[in-house]
Amino acid sequence: MGGNAFHVTEASDNANFRPAPGNEIDITVTGLNAQFHSSSLAYKVLFITAHGSLDAHISDMSIGLKVQIEEQTLASGKVVPAVKVVGSSVDLPKDHVSLDLHGDIIMEFASLFKGLFMGTVRDQIVSQINSALQKQVPPALNGLIADQKGETEIYHNMDLDWSIRSPPQIQLLGGNDLLSFGIKGLFFAEDKGEVEPGVTAPAMPYHDGASTSKLQAYVSNYLADSLAASFLETSGFHFWTNHTMIPKDFPIQLDTGFLDIFFPGMLAHYGAGKMVDVEYDVQALRNLIVREASETMSFDGDLALKFWVETTNSSQELAVEISLQKLYFDFHAIIDGMQLRANVTDAALGDVIVLHSTLGTLNMTDLQALLDQVLDEGRPSFNDFIQKQSIIIPNKIFGLFELSDLTLKYHNGYLEAGLTPHFYPPTTPVFKSVKDLTTPEGQYRYCTTIDEHDEISIKDLKDEHAFLQ
Repeated sequence: MGGNAFHVTEASDNANFRPAPGNEIDITVTGLNAQFHSSSLAYKVLFITAHGSLDAHISDMSIGLKVQIEEQTLASGKVVPAVKVVGSSVDLPKDHVSLDLHGDIIMEFASLFKGLFMGTVRDQIVSQINSALQKQVPPALNGLIADQKGETEIYHNMDLDWSIRSPPQIQLLGGNDLLSFGIKGLFFAEDKGEVEPGVTAPAMPYHDGASTSKLQAYVSNYLADSLAASFLETSGFHFWTNHTMIPKDFPIQLDTGFLDIFFPGMLAHYGAGKMVDVEYDVQALRNLIVREASETMSFDGDLALKFWVETTNSSQELAVEISLQKLYFDFHAIIDGMQLRANVTDAALGDVIVLHSTLGTLNMTDLQALLDQVLDEGRPSFNDFIQKQSIIIPNKIFGLFELSDLTLKYHNGYLEAGLTPHFYPPTTPVFKSVKDLTTPEGQYRYCTTIDEHDEISIKDLKDEHAFLQ
C-alpha cells in the first residue's frame, strides 16, 4: 500500500487532566473518530494484478499524553512556561474498525486484508501518531506560548507581563493536589513599554491551607501600583460633579454664592446665582498598602480639580484650577457576587497647589477648610458614586472553568483572593474535523466492506460490466 493518510475526523468532548509525579500532567482524550486512507492498494486475482484503494473507519479512538511542565527563555530574556511530552499512548480498538476495499475486480480474499490492517498497518499508524505527539506537539505548543512574548493585552492598550521566574509546580497531596505558579504581574501601557513601580513585591505564599477555596490568587502592591499607573496612562480617570447632582439639603452647594466663602471674589466677579460644575482628573494613584489588622487598604493620589462657572446658558469659564497632591484614601472592598466595589472610610489632604485663578490670589486657609469639608461631608456621596462602578471578576477562564464564591483576605502588603472553580468539558472540538478522505464514489466498480463484526458485503457501484484497470 502507498499514498497513505490518517486524520481525526470527529472531535471528542471528553478530555481529562490529572496531576502526576515528576511535575507532570496526564491528559487523556477518548471517543475520537478517525479515518485511514490508502490510494494505491494492489492485489492479485489469478494471474492479474488489480489496483484499488482502502478506507478504514475507526471509532472510539483514544489518545494519552504525559506532559511535563518546564520553562523556556525568550530572546528578550523573559522566561515563560514550556511543555515536554515524556510519554504518549494511542488506542485504535480492534472491535471499532471497519474497512472498505475499492477496486474494479471483486476481492475474493478480503478477510485477509483486515488481518493485515489490524497487524502491521495498525502498528505503523500507532507508531507514527506517537512519534507526532512526542516530536511535533511540544514545538508547536511551545512556539505558540513563545509567540505571546510573555505578555497579553488585558484592556485597551494595557498589557500584563505574565512571565515567570520558575516553572509551575505540581504537588501531589493525596486528593488535594496543587498546581502553583507565580507571574511577574506587571501592567504597562503598550506604547510606553514596561516601567517598574516604586514598590517591591513582598514574599507571598502559593497556598493557604486554612482556606477552603480551591483557586487562590495573591495580589501585591507591585501589581496594583502598575495597574493604576498603566490604567491612567491608557484610559485616564476623569469625571464631573454637575451642580444638578447636588441635593438642595446637602451642606455644600455648587453656586457662586456658597463658593464665595472659600473663593472670595467669585460672587463679585461672576454675579449671584451662577451655577458651578466641578471637573476631576485623577493624575496619579500609587503606594497601595494592605493592612491585615484593620482589613483595609489605602493609597495616595494626585487629583486636579477645575471649577467651571456658567457665565451663560451655553458657556462656562474656568474660574479656579487646583492640584491636590498626595491625597490619601483609606478604604475596604465590598464583595457582591463576582463584583468588587470600594467603600472609602477615611480621606486626608496633602499639598494644595493653585494652578489657575480668575479671582486673584486665593486664601489658602479658606481653601484648605473647603477641601477638608468636602472630604469629610462629601464622602457618603462619593461612596454612592464609586459604588456604582465595580470591578467585575471574570466568571470563566479558558472556556473550561466557571468561577464562583469570591472571597478576599487581607495580609500585610498583599491581598488573597479565593475562588471555587468548576470544570466544564469543552463544547468545541478538541481536534478540528478535516475533509473526507474516503475514496470518491464511482471511482471503482466494487466496494467490499468488512464491518466491525468481520461481516463481509460487496456492492456493485456501477451499472456497466466489470472491467480490468
